[in-house]
Amino acid sequence: RMGLEEGILGRVASTGHFLNIADIRAPESNEYYVPQIHDDFGGTGVRVRSVLCMPVIGYNKETGHCDKVVGVVGVMNKEGGGHFTEKDEDALAALCSHISTSLSFVHGEEHGFDETLERCARALRTKGTRINSAANQRVHDLYKLVLQEVCKLVEVDSAELLSIDSIHGQVQCLATSADDLNSSNRRSVAEADGSQPLEGMGIVAQLVSQGKPYIVDDGTVLPTLCCPLFDVNREVIGAIRVIAGDASRQFTEENVRTLEKVARRVSLTMEGTGSSLTRLLSSLQAASR
Repeated sequence: RMGLEEGILGRVASTGHFLNIADIRAPESNEYYVPQIHDDFGGTGVRVRSVLCMPVIGYNKETGHCDKVVGVVGVMNKEGGGHFTEKDEDALAALCSHISTSLSFVHGEEHGFDETLERCARALRTKGTRINSAANQRVHDLYKLVLQEVCKLVEVDSAELLSIDSIHGQVQCLATSADDLNSSNRRSVAEADGSQPLEGMGIVAQLVSQGKPYIVDDGTVLPTLCCPLFDVNREVIGAIRVIAGDASRQFTEENVRTLEKVARRVSLTMEGTGSSLTRLLSSLQAASR
């Protein structure tokens, strides 16, 4: 037994987010590395290298939806010595969906086709963290390039990509256009700014509550346009925020449409595992109603 927030399993159980760790001994994985556990797993002599841990999301009687963590599944040491891929994440998420369904039957719960689809869809769009410095850096650099192009399209001085966890009320900056792509001391995603409380984020909090683009150009701050990123259920999972250096700048409807178009495409990369499968399941749910 271990505490709910202890170790890798505890972190996944408490947050409901998966963890994909490429190298448990790498500097960016320090907070999860426990020599007594990972140097000799369970007394078997197995030396843990890579770890993928996924939550099992089950039915919550209080909410009437599949939004409660009822278990955790972890696998370790990818064959061939590499790291677990997004396909591995999809496969484990699907397995967790089946486990969730089986647990419901064991507990005497019976749900229809719609509930089964929701359970599977929820598993496939599980959010998480990939602790793989090389892969994370590539993704981070791509996000920066996108944001730099956004600055040109909307004619602003800076842009940033935010990840929003509405359930836990947290916001994290994934990348900004101001990051120096040619710097030799670039920060990896694992070293990026930590999460901040949503309620203290002003325009971002307004965006989440309203679910639509939000503009501040009243002179209290530099002109700012913030556009939400949605998942397939129209839940806000992030935002792109752009800021103009000219205090007299007025954002136009065309600026808003341009940023919304970019946001729709970026959201596909932030939906967690299996975004294309999630969209298929969403269409099946709509068809079954």
